[in-house]
Amino acid sequence: MLKKRMFEVMGLLLVAPCHVFAWGMGHNSQTDQVWRGLPESFRVHFTERQRQDFVKHYSHYTDFYTPRHPKPRTEPAAACCAEAVKRLKFNPHKTYYVFPLFVAALREERYEDALMWAGCISHSVGDMGALNHPDILWFSHVCLGASGVMGPGGRSVPAVFAPDTAYGKSYFDPKLQPVYAQAMAGYQGEIISRDPEEVLEHIIVRDYLRKVEMNEDPGVYRIFLLMETYNQDRSPATYRKIAEAQAAYTRRANREILDTIVTGIAFAEMTENVTFDVSQAAIHAGKQIRLARENGPKAEEMIAFTGVWRENAPKGAVGVIISDRPSLVFSGGCPFGSKHQWLSSIVLKGLKREGISYQCLSYERLEELDVQQNPVVLTVAPKCTAGLRPSFMASLVQYINSGGRLIWLGGDVPGKIAELLPSGRLPDISTGDRFRFPFPVTDPDRHVEAEFVSLADGRRFPVPDLRLKSFSWNTFGECRCLLFDEVDGSPGTTPLMRLETPRSSRVVGAHCKTGKGDLVYLPWFTICPYMLSDERVMASLVGLELDFVGKGILLPWCSTTSGIGGPEGGG
Repeated sequence: MLKKRMFEVMGLLLVAPCHVFAWGMGHNSQTDQVWRGLPESFRVHFTERQRQDFVKHYSHYTDFYTPRHPKPRTEPAAACCAEAVKRLKFNPHKTYYVFPLFVAALREERYEDALMWAGCISHSVGDMGALNHPDILWFSHVCLGASGVMGPGGRSVPAVFAPDTAYGKSYFDPKLQPVYAQAMAGYQGEIISRDPEEVLEHIIVRDYLRKVEMNEDPGVYRIFLLMETYNQDRSPATYRKIAEAQAAYTRRANREILDTIVTGIAFAEMTENVTFDVSQAAIHAGKQIRLARENGPKAEEMIAFTGVWRENAPKGAVGVIISDRPSLVFSGGCPFGSKHQWLSSIVLKGLKREGISYQCLSYERLEELDVQQNPVVLTVAPKCTAGLRPSFMASLVQYINSGGRLIWLGGDVPGKIAELLPSGRLPDISTGDRFRFPFPVTDPDRHVEAEFVSLADGRRFPVPDLRLKSFSWNTFGECRCLLFDEVDGSPGTTPLMRLETPRSSRVVGAHCKTGKGDLVYLPWFTICPYMLSDERVMASLVGLELDFVGKGILLPWCSTTSGIGGPEGGG
């Protein structure tokens, strides 16, 4: 069963040697090094058993805090956390929530509680330096790996980290531990600020922007590319570069963990009362974040688009609309959803490999669409997390009415575009009641079951339970697509794709002629590599491309010569 399988996978990672789980330094290693840098005045309150709890137990509690997971040994903290979770106002991944609890526990001399909150801080901030957390890497390691898709060389993804490969060798080799230890040698932390609001602002801004950087930092991907190089050349020089690059990448996160805990200790030692106002700090932090994002990198600078970004193209090129707003792992961030950028890069790779002329169009900088320049325009929108500009929506409608073809890979469909489609709704996709994860949902309007995907040409593909729901887990329980209630017999509309069970067949993809142009809606998961295909081995953990199913479904509609009727046999 899915839940059991997912927790088995996560459990195996937790009990594996400490350098596996974060796939960088590992939460245990990070927390152990943080412990060594903490002031003696703090460490003196704890026994060796408690130190081991801090390193091996509390540093993982952030991922396992719900009632179905192991409770911490400190019941007051467990009760506090459970009550906070019940109110839906708390998540131990949010350092700015945990920090005041850490300070309060220290001031009240509840040292075991303080140690647990310190472990949560270590985990959450440590995630910023974990090599498996950027979107593409999380997808390849957890979503695909947990469902049995093999890594390079035909090895299972967890086994890819075995000691005889570069993925594992640089984590397990004891000779390289001094390289990692050197990253923190002698560092004892710096107090961020002695002003409560400034500290919370700093934490909010730091953690938010670090998540953005995680998906942009070329250093992350270069480490994995070095690993793939080592697996080919077995060069000691390449191996050493891997370890040094990992140490450099994780050093910043490790120091930020220590800075946060040391600052909390400083607040606990103050004689005056200290009040933390998260809501007020969030207002000021929001302004800093918006400014940073406005001045941040554009899409063409992001590592996902290296080698495929193309702004200039001759007339007749496919236009691919891409947002400049960085995507955040596990959350919205981008107007078109957290998976928008890396899925867009996969589409670009497919177009480039097939020799289809294309042009990247920035959502933020786009004023109008030219049918002659781009007779076909597409975008990937797993989940529209922010209101799209009215002028942008109007330009899309005008584009279609002028004879253009819009391919919308959703997810969500904003109002102006939805009005051009047959009536429908937006449920989560499920493989049945027993596979709803992480929380059961009984409302039938929110879920549609799926065992097979069928296409108009008669081909059928099984929907893999674990892979689909791993996707859902990675997007906060939502793997959504539009479910059309009234398509069959609708004038100008042709069903393209259905989700099927023995009891039902639901249309989730359609081609709609409207005005002089047409609109093609396809579920976004159909372009996810290895989601529906029977290909079982990834050529690369970072260089994901369209598989044969994605190519067969999407690329014929990108033809600028097929006309409004769609590709041959596309109906």
